[in-house]
This record gives sequence, C-alpha cells and structure tokens, in this order.
Amino acid sequence: MFRSSAFVPSVLVFSLPWAGLVARAQERDTPDPAREAFAAREKRIAEVKTSIRSIPGWFVLTSANYVIVSDADREFASQAQDELEFIHEEMAKQFPSKRPIDAVFVVRLCKNESDYDRNGGLPGTNCVWIPGSDEMMTYDRRSADVARPFGSLYYGAFLQYVHFACSRLTPDEWFSAGVAECFSSTKRIGDRVEFEPKESRADRIREAAASGDLVPISKLVHYTRPQFLGKHTDVCVAESWGLVYFTRVTAKNERWRRIVDAYFTAFRDAADAELAAKKPDFEARAIASEKAQHAAFDGVDLADLERAIVDFASGR
Repeated sequence: MFRSSAFVPSVLVFSLPWAGLVARAQERDTPDPAREAFAAREKRIAEVKTSIRSIPGWFVLTSANYVIVSDADREFASQAQDELEFIHEEMAKQFPSKRPIDAVFVVRLCKNESDYDRNGGLPGTNCVWIPGSDEMMTYDRRSADVARPFGSLYYGAFLQYVHFACSRLTPDEWFSAGVAECFSSTKRIGDRVEFEPKESRADRIREAAASGDLVPISKLVHYTRPQFLGKHTDVCVAESWGLVYFTRVTAKNERWRRIVDAYFTAFRDAADAELAAKKPDFEARAIASEKAQHAAFDGVDLADLERAIVDFASGR
C-alpha cells in the first residue's frame, strides 16, 4: 500500500489493442481466445457500470487497458486515465509479461480522501490495491500533493500491473513496494520516464541506521506481508525503495544492477510454469519466490549491499 509521507532493458512489450480486438471479434474467422477476451472485457465493464448505476455522481471511463470508475472531477479523471495508459506502457517495457495480459484494469478514483475512506480505503493510506476484486483505488490528490498529484496512482498501478504480469501471483513485499515507490516518484520526460530520488525515504534509511532500527537486507527480502506491515513498516518501505532505486539507478556494481530484473524475470517465469503444472496458488507462489530470490541474490554479499545503500542514503 502507498502510505502518506513527507511517504530498461530493450524488451518485447505485449499489449492488447481493444479497438482492433473489437473489429476482429466481429469477424466470423476471429480466433476463440480473442472473442472470449473481448466478451470477458465487455462483461466486466457492464458489471462496473451496474455497480454504480444507482449512485449519483459516479461515472465510467474506458480506454485501451483501463476502466475508470469515478465521482471525481471528470476532466481530472480523464487526465488520470491518460496518465495510467502512459505509465502502463512504461511498466510493460521495464517489466514485460510472459504472455499477453487480457485482464481488465479497474481503477476506482474517488473525489477526495473522505470519499476514499467511505469506499474502503485503509486508514493512513492514499492508495490501495485489492487483488480479490482486481481493483485499485485512490483519490484526487492534487491539493494534498501538488508536486506529484499522480504519485499514488502510479504506485497502485504498478501493484495492479505486476499482479497480472505474474499470472495473478504477488511478488515478495520488498520488490512490489520498492518498485512501486520508484514509479510513484517518476518524472515524465517526453515519451520516457526517470525515477527520481525520494528524500523522505533516504532520510528514513539514514535515521534507522543511526538508531539501530534498520532491518537487515538479508531479512527484509524474505519478509512476509504481516512482517513487512509490522511496527517498522516505514523502515521496510524506505529500505525497499533504497534497494530498488540504488541497484537499478545508481549502483556501479554490475551484479547489483541486475538484481531487480533478475528477480522479476525468475518470479514471472516460475509463476507461469508452476501454475501451468496445476500447482495450487500458494505452492506456486512459494516456489516462484524461492527461485526469484536465488536469481536476484545468489553471489551477492548482502551486508556489503546494505552498507552501500546506507552510504547512498547518507549522501556518501
């Protein structure tokens, strides 16, 4: 989850152009998978529309990959939709799925924080991803975060995207939170993006190191969700951001620079293979996690990496 705070390699990108899919679905020789995907999308959109039919002020916007259900300012919702499509393309470039994603990305965009809370937003958060409903929810944060009004939208969009890209299995907490944090501080430069540093996260790493509250990286990368969301959640989130940002953007060590991509590729491929072998979700995820951890960290001295991250956060 995204908590409030003072808080590419050249790849083949899979996308599902719904406009073209509509045309093909109307042809007699359309392949069954395309027809089924189109029908499933239309059914999901109908379900979303039905869910708000009797609620005044709510409306639905659809685009290539997203269905926005909102009671926010319509112009802002349309802008958010454009931002989601842009960041979706970037996420697909950096973290490509193994096969086309035919899921419908539903985003509930509330008009303000009170509305977000009433609709099930978790206390102390400004974005929540709900795997059970395949829905991400946030709210209009233009007044709360003038510098990055779409930061929480990008954060939740990554959690939603990586869930579908990994066959609906969720990667380890450090990876999901760390990469989502990086996307939340994305700077858009024309048709590309750059991850900008987050001073609040660097400050928390430095403070935790000085006070002895730093979670050893060797433990952090194996934390379960309850452990990650325990009493030191802010430290875990900050360190996860530091691990991803430092190794992916700043580090000179070539082995360290491969950590994030190696983790994702191994988790994605193992998840796909284990589910194809009819393994239960919990077992498939456990196997995928173990394989991904080995791919990411075998041969890496985690104590050295931890010291380097603290030095980076401290400006050394």
